[in-house]
Amino acid sequence: MASWLMWRFISLTVHRKRLVGAFIISFLLILASGIVAGPMILYSEQKHYKDTIIYSSQTRYQKIVMTQWKNYYWLYINGQEQFSTYDEERYHEPLVHPAMQLAGAREQILILGGGDGLAAREVLKYPDVSDLTLVDLDPAMTDLATHHPVLKEINHHSMSHDKITIKNMDGAIFIRNTDRLFDVIIIDLPDPDSMDIMHLYSLSFYREVEKHLTRQGVMVTQATSPYFSKKAFLCIYKTIQASGMVALPLHNQVPTLGEWGWIIAVKPENVNNFPLTFNYLDNDGLLLNKFNNIDKSNDTDNNLLLLKKKLLQLSLDTVQTRFINRDALISMIHFGKDIFNNIQKEEVHTENLQTGIEINRQDNPVLFKYYHQGQWGVY
Repeated sequence: MASWLMWRFISLTVHRKRLVGAFIISFLLILASGIVAGPMILYSEQKHYKDTIIYSSQTRYQKIVMTQWKNYYWLYINGQEQFSTYDEERYHEPLVHPAMQLAGAREQILILGGGDGLAAREVLKYPDVSDLTLVDLDPAMTDLATHHPVLKEINHHSMSHDKITIKNMDGAIFIRNTDRLFDVIIIDLPDPDSMDIMHLYSLSFYREVEKHLTRQGVMVTQATSPYFSKKAFLCIYKTIQASGMVALPLHNQVPTLGEWGWIIAVKPENVNNFPLTFNYLDNDGLLLNKFNNIDKSNDTDNNLLLLKKKLLQLSLDTVQTRFINRDALISMIHFGKDIFNNIQKEEVHTENLQTGIEINRQDNPVLFKYYHQGQWGVY
């Protein structure tokens, strides 16, 4: 309005030429800054990534960046690596296949998070999947995974598959309001590094997840690094146990991420109706139970042993994978004594396993503290 009035009365000014020149120069400067702002921002942003940025977007919820090195691609959210095509199968196959193989059925599948479509790619390898629901908060992420040529090639067009339904909403709201039951619930969320995501790692959330599992259903969640953030990993494990589910930790070495962990969990009735045979020796000579000091009257320990035994008996040869097989799963189930404090020769016996670790609750989000106490700078 002020500029319009100035131009209307410009004939009354003394230095008209100077004023017009100043306006032209100002306009050109604004135009030039708009043209160079993008490259300048990209140049500044590029300094934070060692590889070439091929995509960058600030959405309503997060910063999404894709980079490329040679024929490999990386996806980052808020500066944290989500995957690299160099080794992503070492993350996504352990996340998906043990749970899918363990479930009593796999017709109805739910993925919470996983907006890049890579977990969905693994789920859709099973022909008996009839419905896959993927719930991710950010529509920009799911749209990118659906339409970007690089992500489409990586996720094998999973986000446009006729079996998938994509919902852009908070996973906790979805699980609280749906009346559906699922055979497998896969939780592929970002690390618990902010308060905004604490409710998706809380006791009340896992209780809701348990309610929406079928009787022989299986839940699995990524659980950050048991090496770089041991307390956070144990906190997630303990919180899932407190929800009433029988939970077992898994781990694997992902070269671009480091040592990574997952928690797989089932309803107690999924395991406690199987006979418990002590000193069981399988066909490969692997001693599945060498825990002579375990309390055989303790239902928690019995259920945990049975879950471990069932996982060790999975063959994983009915689906095409690039990494995971039975030998890999055996190593994923077992942890060295340096991972858990106060753990002795009975590797799955949980007495004193999580001494001093609190349960993560919405009104007491201790996981946030544990996560940031981790030794992330070492890696």
